[in-house]
Amino acid sequence: MSGPGGGEAAARPGRPAYALGSSPAEAGRLRRQSAELAGHSATLLDRAGLSPGQAAADLGCGPSGILSLLAGRVGPAGRVTGLEINPASVALAREFAAEHGLVNVEVVQGDARTEIGVEATADIYPPGHPRRTIRMDLVRSMRPRILERGLAGERELEELDRAAREHLDDPETLVLPHLLFLTWGRQPLA
Repeated sequence: MSGPGGGEAAARPGRPAYALGSSPAEAGRLRRQSAELAGHSATLLDRAGLSPGQAAADLGCGPSGILSLLAGRVGPAGRVTGLEINPASVALAREFAAEHGLVNVEVVQGDARTEIGVEATADIYPPGHPRRTIRMDLVRSMRPRILERGLAGERELEELDRAAREHLDDPETLVLPHLLFLTWGRQPLA
């Protein structure tokens, strides 16, 4: 349920490595990211309806993922499995679980792609595409409210709009409006 955590050590023929590597700095960034996104993760877990006594998995948990959130949701009677392909991240996630007293968490090394599939789709709008400036157009439509609330002045808005549109006119600027993820999985028969 959390972000990527694999590293160069995980690269195998036909299997891409985690592009950001597995340095201590990247491990720290991933832990900060988990902490910063904890509120969003909790909201998703609310929607999933996870409750005490259940089992949960954090696929691609990296050095911490949402292991503590899951452990809290399933409680002492439940169990959490953190699955991570990168051996360095596995070791860090095990340390994290031990340091935080997550006794219902087990972190194992493995490749989640053998059990689940993930397909990501991202559109990139080329220069001249009308969706390329959609966010700037939204700001323009909100201009009266921005001015009314004193969030910015007319001149400042004009300068920001001009600078942003010049940036978007540059053919070297990629505009990625959103990412769509389709995931699926299977539960092995007992």
